[in-house]
Amino acid sequence: MAGNDINIRIGAKLDGLQRDIKKAQGSLTRFADFAESTGRDLSTRLSLPILGVGAAAVTSFAKFEKLELSLKALAEEARMMLDEGVVTTPAEIDLCMLMGAGWPMHLGGILPYLDREGISEAVTGKRFHEKGVASLP
Repeated sequence: MAGNDINIRIGAKLDGLQRDIKKAQGSLTRFADFAESTGRDLSTRLSLPILGVGAAAVTSFAKFEKLELSLKALAEEARMMLDEGVVTTPAEIDLCMLMGAGWPMHLGGILPYLDREGISEAVTGKRFHEKGVASLP
C-alpha cells in the first residue's frame, strides 16, 4: 500500500436485488402501458364530445344568422309597404302577421318585436311603433 490509501472489499449477494429490480421494471412497464391506454381512451372520449359541441355551436350560429337576416328583410319590407302606402299603419301589418301568418300573439305582432329587438331602428333608422306600444317603455 502506498501512502494513506485504504482499500476495502465488500462481498455481497446481489441476486435478490437484481430480481427485485427486474420485478419493479416489469411493474413500471405494465403501469406505462396502462397509462398510455387510459390517455388514449380519455382523449377519444373527451375530444369527440368537444368536437360535437363545436359543431353544434357553428350550426346554431348559422341558424341565428339566418333568422337575423330574415328579420332584417321583414323590417325593410314593412318600411317599404308603409312608405309606398300599401298599408296605412303598422298595426295593419301586425294584424296580418298575427291572423294570417301565425305570428305568436303573445309577442304583440312582428313590428313591436322588431322594435323591441332594435332591428327596426338598425335597418330603417326608426321604430314602427311609439315606445310602450306592445313593448317595454
